[in-house]
This record gives sequence, C-alpha cells and structure tokens, in this order.
Amino acid sequence: MCLVVQPSIALSNAPRQDQNDCIDFTDNSIIVLGNIPLLRRLRTLLLANNRISSISTSLHLSVPNLTTLVLTNNNIAELGDLEPLKDVKSLQYLSL
Repeated sequence: MCLVVQPSIALSNAPRQDQNDCIDFTDNSIIVLGNIPLLRRLRTLLLANNRISSISTSLHLSVPNLTTLVLTNNNIAELGDLEPLKDVKSLQYLSL
C-alpha cells in the first residue's frame, strides 16, 4: 500500500502508524530529509520535486528497511550530501 501525502505536509507529520510500504511526498516543499518517526514497514520513499538539500545522519534509524529512495529534482548539490545514506544498509535503489 502506498500512501500519497498532500502538499505542505511536513515529514515530522508523517503517518505515525507503521502500516505503509510506500509513502509518496512528491511535489512538496521539504528541505531536510529527517525527523521521521520509526517506520519499520516502509520500503519505498518518494520525494521527487522537493527542495531537499540535506539528509539527517539518523535516517537509517527511522527507516531501517528502506530499499527505494527517489530524490529526483531536489537541491542535492554534491555527492557528499548523500553521505548519510551509507548507513541505510537495506537501500538498493536511489534515484537522483
């Protein structure tokens, strides 16, 4: 099941019940990928067309089973900005 989130919803206001395999935050104004509640079931996070320029170093603790991350059309300036993703051991697919 993929939950589509309406624009202007912050990641900190993401659904707190761990019931979704996929959450679609496409076309919002998210600046930081972080402050996400623990979502063990989440496998796919869609974040295209936002303003993300940084990723929390604790992301791996919030989404330990994340396999797919879509960050297309964001403000990632250099490869170093992706450094926190090294700790997301389950990550298999990354779209930039």
